[in-house]
Amino acid sequence: MDFLSERSFQVKMGKSLSAIKKLKVGCIQGSILGPKLFTIYMRNLPDILGISSKTHLVAYADDAYVSIAGNDVDEVKTTLERTMAQHDDYLLSIRKKTNVSQTELIYFSRHELPNSPPPPLLVKENNIYPSQTMKVLGVKFQNNLKWDTHVNSLVSKSKVIFAKLRYLSKILNQEGMKKVVTSHFYGMLYYSSQVWLNELTTYSHLNKLTSPPLQSVEVFTWTNQK
Repeated sequence: MDFLSERSFQVKMGKSLSAIKKLKVGCIQGSILGPKLFTIYMRNLPDILGISSKTHLVAYADDAYVSIAGNDVDEVKTTLERTMAQHDDYLLSIRKKTNVSQTELIYFSRHELPNSPPPPLLVKENNIYPSQTMKVLGVKFQNNLKWDTHVNSLVSKSKVIFAKLRYLSKILNQEGMKKVVTSHFYGMLYYSSQVWLNELTTYSHLNKLTSPPLQSVEVFTWTNQK
């Protein structure tokens, strides 16, 4: 209670300061305890949304993802709009609100949707148009459930790191290079691989992930004699 009590804020513009206002709701962002407290703060959201076999909620801290499963696009859209309205009402009840500018929509299907492009989602009188990709916790999902965008992004980032390893190999010893390669190179290249490295990953993807210069990165850990 001490952590959440007697909090206040003040706004500064140039040399001018606003009056001090007390904070009576919410929890502190950026703290170690913050995510757990925010999860408790939002604990009633699943009950409000009426989570079922076709409606799922994935939430952590201030990120929440609602997914609706169905065979009819219009039916999914109607259910999703009703769910989002319930979500917004709940946020208002705890003195929060939906950030429409950061609300995204994506329709997942392995087949082309019958009404293409799929319809937008109406959220607080704003149309949210569907995207072809959505980034969730660093993983780029495509609407066709393929991984081309994500794999290409990982390979591109890893090649940048590979170029920097050439410089580090002149400074660090073998043990130091092993740590850097493991954490910063392979950590980037195979980030969240338990999600995307599955039956939908093609041979083309695997060839990109194992092609030169990416597969030759181990040379840095063995050729350095310093």
